[in-house]
Amino acid sequence: MSRSRRMIARLASGLLVVALGACAGTTRDDVQPPPPASSQPASPPAADKDAAPGGAAGAGSPHGNLAAVGQKLADPTSDVWALFTEFDWNFVQGEATSEYRHAQTMLFQPVLPVPLTDDLKMITRPVVPVASVPVPDGTGGVDRKTGLADIQLPLLLVPKQGVSLGGNSLTYGAGPTFVFPTATSDDLGSDRWEAGPALVGVLKNQHFTGGALAQYWWSYAGGSPSTSHGSLLYFFFYSLPDAWQIGFNPTITYDHEASSGNKWSVPIGLTVAKTTRIGGTPVKFQLGGEYFVVNQDDYGPRFLLKLNIIPVIPALIKEPLL
Repeated sequence: MSRSRRMIARLASGLLVVALGACAGTTRDDVQPPPPASSQPASPPAADKDAAPGGAAGAGSPHGNLAAVGQKLADPTSDVWALFTEFDWNFVQGEATSEYRHAQTMLFQPVLPVPLTDDLKMITRPVVPVASVPVPDGTGGVDRKTGLADIQLPLLLVPKQGVSLGGNSLTYGAGPTFVFPTATSDDLGSDRWEAGPALVGVLKNQHFTGGALAQYWWSYAGGSPSTSHGSLLYFFFYSLPDAWQIGFNPTITYDHEASSGNKWSVPIGLTVAKTTRIGGTPVKFQLGGEYFVVNQDDYGPRFLLKLNIIPVIPALIKEPLL
């Protein structure tokens, strides 16, 4: 690994330590749970704390009740600081191997909305992936590679106030996105420095949250061949009673440099989610499954199971920087 890649890997480790330290420092006072009255015998039933947004329960929290927190965690433009952790189980297959192989990935994604001015915020969503991937060896077998993959860093500038569309609110944002060659193995990354644009749009009301986050990257350093690829996260979640949600959030990928039949991966899926409290901290759990209706002919995912554990952390920057 080159010196620059070792430096970036150290920075990634530092980011992980800082984020986990923030999570460890979360207390009941940090997240401001519902007022003490909600725990008194004369209070409404406990289920009311998970009521739909707009209810009185949980009004003391900076993000509302648990249902409101769950909705905000489904919105990539919201003001909630959180530690997204996703565990993926991929079932991969293709012409390179007739058998189904299993690939595992853990995605650590701290979501850090930083207020820049009274009207504008910057949302940073670094993605730190650790993967264990079976790589075809050319003889029908596989050689498993495990380690850190390339880190992604989108920086989205988002207006604090959305646009009113009838009973709905539209929020949007744009900014640069980067990929850093932090992979510990060439099979886990592109070994290229990449950059490009990122765009996000979200339509929401008190019942649903839906939208898309698009990113595209081109290589600008690291050698040849050059890279040109993108992703589109599309999502929709409908709110149910007791802070439950149902919806989907697959990610379509496209590789312009891949051969014909290997450019696209298009999954569809279904996800259920529940937001609850653990030790006073709001935590969202999501469990979903996806089927790839379009996939790489040579070798790629066919099915995906994923589990998200998303604790909310206190905002480390509350006042505008500018």
